[in-house]
Amino acid sequence: MPPARFLVVGGCLAQVFPEIASQLDPQFRGDSLLLNNFDPLPESLPFSSEPYDFQIVHIPLRAIIGNAYFRLPDDGSQHEELLRQTQGRLARYLSNALKWNIERRLLTFVLGFFVPQQNPLGRFQPRYDLRNVMHFIERLNMFLAAEIACYANAYWVDVDQLSAGIGKKFCQDDMVWSFTHGTTLSDGDHDHNLGRIEPTVSMQNNYIEHLVMSCRALGLGIEETFLAHLTQRLTASGESVLLGRLLTTDANMACRHLFSRNGFVQVSSDPTLWSRSLATPLIVSSHVKVTVTDPSDDRSRSTAPDSSDNALAEGRG
Repeated sequence: MPPARFLVVGGCLAQVFPEIASQLDPQFRGDSLLLNNFDPLPESLPFSSEPYDFQIVHIPLRAIIGNAYFRLPDDGSQHEELLRQTQGRLARYLSNALKWNIERRLLTFVLGFFVPQQNPLGRFQPRYDLRNVMHFIERLNMFLAAEIACYANAYWVDVDQLSAGIGKKFCQDDMVWSFTHGTTLSDGDHDHNLGRIEPTVSMQNNYIEHLVMSCRALGLGIEETFLAHLTQRLTASGESVLLGRLLTTDANMACRHLFSRNGFVQVSSDPTLWSRSLATPLIVSSHVKVTVTDPSDDRSRSTAPDSSDNALAEGRG
């Protein structure tokens, strides 16, 4: 029988671990304790009187480096000193985060740092140079592994190698993602990244990459057909709620009421976000035909709106 209860101590990125674990296996029950800085941990274990089987410690990279790395001179004269200072902060953070491992010998797994794939110096510049953030973080991982070896019943988890077995293309392609709140792995700062030249997409929700429609088609039931198609597909996948975001601009006045007239309600904590239960389905109007296209060939066929990934709605009459 797998361990049933665990604790997560560390940065924002790891706060979703308990929820994800319970979705994978209901036997796993986890609690999370946010530790984004060097505040001392409580004297007693939080949340529950039940004992924990193990804890996971995630050290936020920003807490030990901050933005200092990107303000150093290009000649590399201060990078060695920054590494020494960062290692000192890393050791202090680790000692604090392992409080219950030290006092109670609680089985502990400490996550290493992901190594960015891109060398900001350029691919033809020195690879093993502290001015290269890749090598800087590799040196931190070496130091962290050595520090963890000094603790009993504590183990280093090489998450960088684990991710290599899955694929790094979509989670470590940004050379500075580790310094931006882990935005390519979670939605913690997703809203703040919408202003990028190339905004990041949500990692935890289904999303539409592009939806293009002529304003002359509005009001003919076509936009409702797209929503109906989405709700049918999501319901078939076991989803229960559909979320939509409406960012008001001068160009979308004609469609501002799309969500409200289709059963969505505004989320009180975020006025741009709209929510709709999938318990009540949306119905496709009888005058609208949905044509589904198969990306693997050039043919198209008419079918029900929930049978393929790509749908083109045609309004008639």
